[in-house]
Amino acid sequence: MPDPRSRRRSLALAAGCAAVVALLAATPLAWFALSDAALLDRPAAMDQPYTSLVPTGEDYYLIRQLKAQNAAFLSVYGSRYGTPAAEGTAAGEDPLLYTASGQNQGEMIWDAWTMYEYLTDLLDQLYTAGVLDDIWCSVGKALLEHNGERVYYSNDSLGFTRISVFPEESEYNPCLMVVVESRTNKLVTLWMDFGTEYGRPGTPPDPAVCLPAWTRFNELDGLGDWAPPAGTDFEESGLYSARGGVLMTCAAGNAWGDTERTWLCLHLGVREEF
Repeated sequence: MPDPRSRRRSLALAAGCAAVVALLAATPLAWFALSDAALLDRPAAMDQPYTSLVPTGEDYYLIRQLKAQNAAFLSVYGSRYGTPAAEGTAAGEDPLLYTASGQNQGEMIWDAWTMYEYLTDLLDQLYTAGVLDDIWCSVGKALLEHNGERVYYSNDSLGFTRISVFPEESEYNPCLMVVVESRTNKLVTLWMDFGTEYGRPGTPPDPAVCLPAWTRFNELDGLGDWAPPAGTDFEESGLYSARGGVLMTCAAGNAWGDTERTWLCLHLGVREEF
């Protein structure tokens, strides 16, 4: 028969072991609870304060392509509006690295139907976005409708597409021309040149309205620093982004030759500084 005292000692020992095990199990939980309370009770320490990212031109594919085009063009032609030097390029540059888009009928591809539809849709988009008002959009469509059989296009080697509508009397001077970046489908240049038979728009587009709408249309408003370049020739007709290194302009006017003509030019180009 078991000794009652031995049984009591065994029970006491078992109870003591259980208490120790329970204490050990609770210790990590208590430590974590105390640690969490301490962390929540004081602000987290940071080695460096948070600063927001400032966008630059490198963050936008369209601007990267514009800068690549500008650099390539200058390497071949020496200046934005010059002709190739005798050697063809700057030292060490290969003229075959960049091919500009054609500018007259003989250098472009005829595509009256597809490009007609594309230009019609683009004019509607520019109107919806507020870049063009209803009058200028209507003039653009009238130019297209009256000369729709003479729509041509050409691509440069960086993917910029030039689409030109030539009047019957000229194969060198388009009455309507756009340049778009083919991957993003964003407008880089819009040119209209027309006589009074296509209408008289009256007032040119207001750059204060047209240009901010254009930055949004091209999804470049995120640069955040678009402003008229004060003290320059573009103060009344342009918006400049120093972060992007680009300038957009809106200009219009009248010209008199054999007939009175009206012209409009929207252009987005590289301008690193003034």
